[in-house]
Amino acid sequence: QKEWTGPDTPLFTWKGGRLSAGEYLERHRRGKARHPSSYDLTGLYKVVDNFAGQQIMMAEARRLGLDRDPRLRAQIEGRRNELMAEAFFRSEGKVANPVDEAREREYYQANLGKFTRADGQVTPFAQVQKSIHTFLVQREQSQSMDRFIASLREKYRDQIELHPELLEGVVIEK
Repeated sequence: QKEWTGPDTPLFTWKGGRLSAGEYLERHRRGKARHPSSYDLTGLYKVVDNFAGQQIMMAEARRLGLDRDPRLRAQIEGRRNELMAEAFFRSEGKVANPVDEAREREYYQANLGKFTRADGQVTPFAQVQKSIHTFLVQREQSQSMDRFIASLREKYRDQIELHPELLEGVVIEK
């Protein structure tokens, strides 16, 4: 089931909160939790218990006023902006060259020196394929993001104003 059709009975309650079956399935739909059928009873109990623990910690943090701490609020706002930028890129940006095994092998062959150990033996491709894949995906995402940001800068160039004299004033010469 993807939606709870019965009474929305709490799975867990604690002072100041609860987690119901419907709320858990909503978390699953948003990609914040695995479907409950993918766990055995012990595993599901642990997941729900951990979630309840997180919620209790949040309630206690608020009680202590941490949600009003200016430094923490600035960090939260910064992280919020990062998440929105990432979501925007995922929805609007495109990775030009998806990474496949052929590209991984090409990189491996072109960079054998990186995979040669001190004893002169070359680490087999199979042992480094995952790390090569991760590196190439991150590099491709970074390059795609750079191209995407450049296109946005171009699109909105009449709305962007740079003040080099101010930038020069904050750089400390060594």
